[in-house]
Amino acid sequence: MIKKFFLTLFLLLIVGLIAIGIYENQQGILNANGRKSILKDLHYDVTIMKDGKAYVEEYRTYAFLQGDFSRGFLDVEGSIDQVAVYDGETPFIKMEGFDTNRPEGYFAVQPSGSGTRVEWYYRVDEKTTKTFKITYLIPEVATIYNDCVDYFHKYVSSNNVYKIKNLSVTVHLPEGANTDNTEIWAHGPSGGNLSFLDDRKVQLQMKNVPPGVFIEARFLMPVGVILGNHLRIDQNRYEVLRDMENKAAEESTRERRINGIINLLAMMVSGTIILLPVGTLIQYHSKLKRFKPTLSPTYYRDLPSNIYPAELDRLLHFYNGKENISNQISATLLDLIHKKAIFATITEEASTFGNKRDTVFTNQLTQWDALAPHEKILMAFIFITVGGGTGTVTLKGIKKYCSNKKSNSEAYDFYLDFESKVSSKLNSRDFIETKRNVLPKIITTYVLIYVILMILPMVLVSQVKALEDSPIYYISIASVIGFMITIIFGGKTKKLLTQKGENELALWQAFKKFLSDFTTFEQKELPELFMWEKYLVYATVLGVAGKLLKQLYAKYPELTNVDYDSRLLYLAYYNRGYNNFEGFNDIGKTMSEAMRDTVNIAQKAASKGGGGGFSSGGSDAGGGSGGSSGGVD
Repeated sequence: MIKKFFLTLFLLLIVGLIAIGIYENQQGILNANGRKSILKDLHYDVTIMKDGKAYVEEYRTYAFLQGDFSRGFLDVEGSIDQVAVYDGETPFIKMEGFDTNRPEGYFAVQPSGSGTRVEWYYRVDEKTTKTFKITYLIPEVATIYNDCVDYFHKYVSSNNVYKIKNLSVTVHLPEGANTDNTEIWAHGPSGGNLSFLDDRKVQLQMKNVPPGVFIEARFLMPVGVILGNHLRIDQNRYEVLRDMENKAAEESTRERRINGIINLLAMMVSGTIILLPVGTLIQYHSKLKRFKPTLSPTYYRDLPSNIYPAELDRLLHFYNGKENISNQISATLLDLIHKKAIFATITEEASTFGNKRDTVFTNQLTQWDALAPHEKILMAFIFITVGGGTGTVTLKGIKKYCSNKKSNSEAYDFYLDFESKVSSKLNSRDFIETKRNVLPKIITTYVLIYVILMILPMVLVSQVKALEDSPIYYISIASVIGFMITIIFGGKTKKLLTQKGENELALWQAFKKFLSDFTTFEQKELPELFMWEKYLVYATVLGVAGKLLKQLYAKYPELTNVDYDSRLLYLAYYNRGYNNFEGFNDIGKTMSEAMRDTVNIAQKAASKGGGGGFSSGGSDAGGGSGGSSGGVD
């Protein structure tokens, strides 16, 4: 049971980690060096100038979730001029070069490879949101052909490591360009929108832009809106560029449709993967019904059978799982006293705080061969392990031994061994179903399929680049969930009793009802007086011993003169007080405390050891001027 608990805990931990990973991915949380942040909003406000330059205002809104942050950086492809950085509307002061000390309120610009890097320094704690504005001028974003002006500008670079929650780009066209003479396209992942806001303003919008992809736009404007001989190329490119972009847009539309179908199929397959074991297990449990007892009386006055009291406890609690090992041990001890295998005597010793009561147990048997396995285990524990082979042991001695950390190992071994022996004995009586409730073989097949589906997508993605952004991950994640469901719930057969077991349980429940209400019966309907001591043993398991004793002495006044050798009745009626069954209660209470201490100590020891066309682009996709990526740390 402990192994199952830790296995379930381990599997739940894995599922939890996967769930956290999925959640963080969906939320766009970037975890780098223990710092967690989100790029919530990224907005570009771009003005195309008459000389072919572009003035860019870049607004980056970061949510700082965990860790201390002191630097922001921006990498722009190519060269840029006139850089300025703002914290909201507060400007940073420019300095000559980067500083590893990160002085708060300063920024610097330096070439970086074929591009330009901007760094700015600040101080923020976690649970803070800030918007930084970076402004700069891109020298050339337009090319002048004989028949058109090509504005080709990359906004987000493929070096971006953040998932962008909200991306927007506003482009202000130069004078002379408008909705009637300008055609627009955008390149990037599907799901974006590019449209005219008014006659000279274009807006691009997209949500949840994945990391590692570029976003760019191409506008074909009429000749004359941009001036500059250095930008001029003596070619006619309008038809070529327009056809290329339209073809790419059409292809992208087809790809979106196909991807939509693939995504839908992937989601359907993923849902099926998760629901398969659920449906199988629900069907398995719903089809199996308990047998109805052949005989189910309200009262049953005789012992239904001669099963041992410890077995009865397991049978009674078979369906609710509330069997009590301590109760089984106490009942077995009382049964051995009743069968005169053990002699019990109550002793009292005067002390400052009154009389100290204890119970002394003495072994009465020279051979234990006739005893059941679990009875032998109990006899060996109390008389050999605890009593040291003397043949005598006290109730308090047992309690002291079980509560001692040094002797806990032996006590816990006894506890587990006793439980195992009782379980084996009950299983041998054909009370518990082992055939009709066998799990479907398909459950094992599910586990094999899920293991393959968890590993295969990872292998395919590592070998086939085209699959990197495919919905194959859905299947992999669904397989992990399906695997966990199958492992956690698929290994549990439905608990059922056989027809014989249901018959036995019904009679014992009727017997319990009789013990609780026997005073309502006529004297002639009751069993012989000597049988009540045997009934008393089972009453302890059934939980009605106290009620039975009170009614028993009221019904049979002659029991006040019971023979001293009637062990159980002597213990039950100790001190001859009608409501004072100390000796009898001592055994159950003390053994329960002893076993509780045994289990607690063992478990503690174990715990210390857990608009326009939006496409992927034409043949020159990704070649737009500029393109930025950045972050915070």
